[in-house]
Amino acid sequence: MVWSESQWIEFKEKYPWIVSADGKLGCNICSSITCLGASKKERLRISNEWNHLKRKHPLTLNMAFVNEDDPDSELLTVTNLTGPSTSSISSSLPNNDLTTPEPLLEPPVKRQRQLRLYVSKLKGMLKTVLNVSVTTDMWTSDSNNAYITVTCHFIFDDILYSPVATREVHDSHTGEHIAASLSLIFNEWEIGNKIVTVVSDNGANIKNAINQHLKKHQHPCVAHTLNLSVIEAINNNNELSHVIQTCKTIVGHFKHSTSATEKLKMYQNQMGLPQLKVKQDVSTRWNSKLILMERLLQIKDPLSAAINSLPRAPNGLTALEWELIEDCIPLLKPFESMTTELSGEKYPTLSMFIPLIRGLQFTLGNIKPKTNSGRLLKTALSNSVSRRLGSLEGDKTSSKSTFIDPRLKKTAFGLVENANQVQKWIEEELCAMISENTNEDLINNVTIPHDDTSIQDQTSSLWKHFDTKVAQVKTTATPSVMVTLMMRQVQIWTKIEEEKRC
Repeated sequence: MVWSESQWIEFKEKYPWIVSADGKLGCNICSSITCLGASKKERLRISNEWNHLKRKHPLTLNMAFVNEDDPDSELLTVTNLTGPSTSSISSSLPNNDLTTPEPLLEPPVKRQRQLRLYVSKLKGMLKTVLNVSVTTDMWTSDSNNAYITVTCHFIFDDILYSPVATREVHDSHTGEHIAASLSLIFNEWEIGNKIVTVVSDNGANIKNAINQHLKKHQHPCVAHTLNLSVIEAINNNNELSHVIQTCKTIVGHFKHSTSATEKLKMYQNQMGLPQLKVKQDVSTRWNSKLILMERLLQIKDPLSAAINSLPRAPNGLTALEWELIEDCIPLLKPFESMTTELSGEKYPTLSMFIPLIRGLQFTLGNIKPKTNSGRLLKTALSNSVSRRLGSLEGDKTSSKSTFIDPRLKKTAFGLVENANQVQKWIEEELCAMISENTNEDLINNVTIPHDDTSIQDQTSSLWKHFDTKVAQVKTTATPSVMVTLMMRQVQIWTKIEEEKRC
């Protein structure tokens, strides 16, 4: 291979086993080779050195070059943290001494030791936790390798933890193979019998793996579903799709032309506006079409001036197309806000789904588009949200989470029937739990103390009739009665807290 001088300098910084002195190249690892070839500044040939390294020091080549050949070599997963550490070549080796090479440094085992301790600590926490929730997704790396990532969410000592594990998937992405990969991760962390729900995208294979093979409750990723709703509504709107394609063409031109970029900056400075760059639409990035249109609207005047002054610029947007963009942004903006709200890492979001979906539908209903395409977009978005997410109010996991959230309760539900149904579910679940764990201390938790000296007192007989009645009343404290009292106490407590805040 033939490299330029700049490439050689960059290579020498990364791989210090090759040194240069007096126009000669040498090996910095062994002293047996003192001259491997000539060092040419303009067209440097290092094939001899490369062959020498592969032949004499293959281990060094594998350790030091692993990050260059494979983009995934730096992928550090929780599942392999306990494995052996990998040595690396120190960048502090000298590059000007061929006769007295420095020995290689010790492998960085300290970091691996810290990671192993961290993993051990997490496993200790998970053994004491009764319930966890899991999110999972499959993705493909730059080197076209498939991986599945699992994030386990649990609370320990009132702190939310979310460790991540990643495993490579070699087989085809069928439900059976995905379930097998997930089972390996679940078994390694001993959480298989603690999983309450698994959150994933809406792919048929991942849903089949969770529901049919793992027999777990699968919950759709609401943020992902929102993005699908937006994409579906935009793709079914021909006029808006054409405008977005025109926007992408304009953005692509300014991204690849330095003269166009400089012209845009010049007009921004002349107009006294901040220097803002165009934003690209990325298919895998949520709300990227909204971001693209918002940015173009922000730089509308300098962008139009720059396009008109450039000889090879693409066609600009017409007045009607700008009007359509202004009409559609308010319709897409609530989806971005809801996605941001549901992307929190420091607070639970499951209980927020139902009220946020109702709020999204209410917000869309109050927007009055001016253009025909805007009205079509509004209708398509409303129908898609209702079809994809309207059933969550009847989902047991989501509805129970919303109902027991003291901020929401029944008020968050759109239909009273759904709120009453989830209350019934919770009461039945509490009755089952109490019946299973019934004991004298749980139900008969109120007793009347008697002192030994009072037993001998004649006045104790005056309380005998009352004690008998109390005993009869306490025996009627069935699980259903206790659940009813608990529900009333929670409602009263919530009302008192709301009055305090007011």
